Amino acid sequence: MYQIGRLRAFTLIEVLVFTGLLISISTIAVVLATPQLLRERSENTAREIASAVSGQQQSAYSGLYGKSYGVKFNNSWYSTFVGDSWDTRESEDTFEFQAGTTIEEVDLTGGGTEVIFASEAIIPSTSGEIVLAAGEETYAVTINSQGLIDYEAL
Repeated sequence: MYQIGRLRAFTLIEVLVFTGLLISISTIAVVLATPQLLRERSENTAREIASAVSGQQQSAYSGLYGKSYGVKFNNSWYSTFVGDSWDTRESEDTFEFQAGTTIEEVDLTGGGTEVIFASEAIIPSTSGEIVLAAGEETYAVTINSQGLIDYEAL
């Protein structure tokens, strides 16, 4: 600390050292936080997909409007829809993934990319697994043949 008469001020060296320490600590914090952010992004997307499938299942099971409900999967988005299939859908809501999050694999029985619940039914038209990734974090959303829906880290 340098003193001029009654005024006190920091020297240039002190300001530079403080700035250097602040930059170093910030860099370390960002490097340490990035994997956690990717893990959370991946888990949140898996949770959203499981929730969307479950919501469509509940709408179908309740017999809402006497319609079938489904979910269509693509690499960078998924879509909930009303109808007997994606091609004959009456309406849809599409949800884009955040940058860096993609569906790596859709492994459903019959090789399709959509799950459909018939009106007043809890059993899905297909069962299988949807694998998604963000960075090195990978999650799987599983839909079993009895209609149970879950997600887990791989």
